[in-house]
Amino acid sequence: MKIHPDVTLNEEEVTVFKRRIIAFTGSDLKVVLRVNNIKHLVLSSIPTSGLVLSTLREAADEDYQITVLEDCCTDSDEETHRVLMKNFSSTSRGSNGGRMD
Repeated sequence: MKIHPDVTLNEEEVTVFKRRIIAFTGSDLKVVLRVNNIKHLVLSSIPTSGLVLSTLREAADEDYQITVLEDCCTDSDEETHRVLMKNFSSTSRGSNGGRMD
Protein backbone atom coordinates (compact mmCIF):
# COMPACT_ATOMS: atom_id res chain seq x y z
CA MET A 1 0.00 0.00 0.00
CA LYS A 2 1.31 3.44 -0.91
CA ILE A 3 0.55 6.54 1.13
CA HIS A 4 0.64 9.86 -0.69
CA PRO A 5 3.83 11.82 0.16
CA ASP A 6 1.77 14.82 1.33
CA VAL A 7 0.39 12.66 4.13
CA THR A 8 3.09 12.20 6.69
CA LEU A 9 2.88 10.20 9.89
CA ASN A 10 4.55 11.03 13.16
CA GLU A 11 6.60 8.28 14.75
CA GLU A 12 3.94 8.19 17.49
CA GLU A 13 1.04 7.58 15.10
CA VAL A 14 -0.33 4.11 14.52
CA THR A 15 -1.30 2.80 11.09
CA VAL A 16 -4.14 0.29 10.95
CA PHE A 17 -4.67 -1.56 7.68
CA LYS A 18 -8.33 -2.22 6.86
CA ARG A 19 -8.88 -5.54 5.13
CA ARG A 20 -12.67 -5.84 5.12
CA ILE A 21 -15.69 -3.57 4.54
CA ILE A 22 -16.09 -2.92 8.27
CA ALA A 23 -12.97 -1.20 9.58
CA PHE A 24 -13.03 -3.31 12.77
CA THR A 25 -13.14 -6.70 11.07
CA GLY A 26 -9.80 -8.29 10.26
CA SER A 27 -7.77 -5.47 11.80
CA ASP A 28 -6.39 -4.55 15.18
CA LEU A 29 -8.43 -1.33 15.26
CA LYS A 30 -10.44 -2.24 18.38
CA VAL A 31 -7.24 -3.01 20.29
CA VAL A 32 -5.55 0.20 19.16
CA LEU A 33 -8.58 2.29 20.15
CA ARG A 34 -8.94 0.58 23.52
CA VAL A 35 -5.22 0.80 24.41
CA ASN A 36 -5.20 4.51 23.52
CA ASN A 37 -8.49 5.20 25.34
CA ILE A 38 -10.08 6.61 22.18
CA LYS A 39 -13.83 6.97 22.49
CA HIS A 40 -14.69 9.29 19.58
CA LEU A 41 -14.35 8.20 15.96
CA VAL A 42 -14.45 10.41 12.88
CA LEU A 43 -15.60 8.54 9.76
CA SER A 44 -15.19 9.36 6.10
CA SER A 45 -15.13 7.03 3.12
CA ILE A 46 -16.96 5.89 0.04
CA PRO A 47 -19.50 4.52 -0.48
CA THR A 48 -21.68 5.92 2.28
CA SER A 49 -24.01 2.91 1.95
CA GLY A 50 -21.17 0.42 2.39
CA LEU A 51 -18.02 1.33 4.24
CA VAL A 52 -19.36 4.24 6.25
CA LEU A 53 -22.66 2.61 7.22
CA SER A 54 -21.07 -0.74 8.12
CA THR A 55 -18.33 0.77 10.26
CA LEU A 56 -20.74 3.24 11.86
CA ARG A 57 -23.10 0.45 12.92
CA GLU A 58 -20.36 -1.58 14.59
CA ALA A 59 -18.81 1.52 16.20
CA ALA A 60 -22.22 2.53 17.59
CA ASP A 61 -22.68 -1.00 18.92
CA GLU A 62 -19.33 -0.64 20.68
CA ASP A 63 -20.55 2.66 22.24
CA TYR A 64 -18.16 5.01 20.43
CA GLN A 65 -19.07 8.64 19.85
CA ILE A 66 -19.16 9.07 16.09
CA THR A 67 -18.76 11.99 13.73
CA VAL A 68 -19.34 11.42 10.03
CA LEU A 69 -17.66 13.97 7.77
CA GLU A 70 -20.45 14.45 5.27
CA ASP A 71 -18.25 16.44 2.89
CA CYS A 72 -15.80 13.50 2.78
CA CYS A 73 -18.39 10.82 1.94
CA THR A 74 -20.35 10.04 -1.18
CA ASP A 75 -22.31 7.25 -2.81
CA SER A 76 -23.04 6.32 -6.42
CA ASP A 77 -26.70 6.93 -5.57
CA GLU A 78 -27.08 10.53 -4.40
CA GLU A 79 -30.48 9.85 -2.81
CA THR A 80 -29.08 6.96 -0.77
CA HIS A 81 -26.25 9.18 0.45
CA ARG A 82 -28.66 12.00 1.34
CA VAL A 83 -31.03 9.70 3.24
CA LEU A 84 -28.22 7.99 5.14
CA MET A 85 -26.63 11.26 6.15
CA LYS A 86 -30.00 12.57 7.30
CA ASN A 87 -30.71 9.43 9.30
CA PHE A 88 -27.38 8.87 11.03
CA SER A 89 -29.26 9.90 14.16
CA SER A 90 -26.79 8.41 16.64
CA THR A 91 -23.98 10.45 15.12
CA SER A 92 -23.01 14.04 14.74
CA ARG A 93 -22.36 15.31 11.26
CA GLY A 94 -19.44 17.53 10.49
CA SER A 95 -17.86 18.95 7.42
CA ASN A 96 -14.26 18.69 6.34
CA GLY A 97 -13.79 22.38 7.15
CA GLY A 98 -15.83 22.49 10.34
CA ARG A 99 -14.84 22.38 13.98
CA MET A 100 -15.43 19.16 15.87
CA ASP A 101 -15.58 19.04 19.66
